[in-house]
Amino acid sequence: MLSAVTFVHIVIVINLLVVVSTVLKRKCVDEIRVRVNYLKSKASGGCWVDIFTSDHHFHHANVIKYCNRPFESVEQMDETLIDSWNTNVLPGDEIYHLGDIVFARRNLNTALSILERLNSKIFLIQGNHDRFVIKDEKCRRRFEWIKEIAIIHVKLNGRKKDIILNHYAMRTWDRAHYGAWHLFGHSHGMYDHKDIGLSFDIGVDSHNFRPISLPEVAQIMETKSDKAIIKKN
Repeated sequence: MLSAVTFVHIVIVINLLVVVSTVLKRKCVDEIRVRVNYLKSKASGGCWVDIFTSDHHFHHANVIKYCNRPFESVEQMDETLIDSWNTNVLPGDEIYHLGDIVFARRNLNTALSILERLNSKIFLIQGNHDRFVIKDEKCRRRFEWIKEIAIIHVKLNGRKKDIILNHYAMRTWDRAHYGAWHLFGHSHGMYDHKDIGLSFDIGVDSHNFRPISLPEVAQIMETKSDKAIIKKN
């Protein structure tokens, strides 16, 4: 009879094979390392943060016009964004969404049906268009938590990294002088934020309408400088 420890190892190996198969299709070697660490962390009762995104605006017809999105209808946009999400996010992943996930006023049933089609656990940073969704009890249950701002901690190359998550871009943020990163949304890729230290717009309009992984975030941060945040004498 299999011991509990052996059974857990078998489950990890099976999940890992599925993960590697999916990841190889993405042709991203760094993703394999992240997923392996994620599975190890899960087996030990931990939590691995690895996917970030913002500003999908599901079921928001006007965002196509406002942001010049390449879709002919809100239905086409929704299906494309759902497919992109589920292609890049595995069911076991944990995704931090930095706000404006679904635009819903009178269409909360539609909002819920979209949320239920999305892979992974979702941690929501509240955006200015999320007020209707978070007031609905059924929609609220789709999220692991809902916050206005969050500081999360990840490990990269064995070292802890703090990441400040907010829907809105900040000029400076907690622990910025210690190398903390800041990810935000709301801007829809319309503004130049390259001079604001170790931060950038994580929204789908800036990343080919897909969520991005922790290694991709790290690669982008490597091109930026924290010297933009200067203390005046």
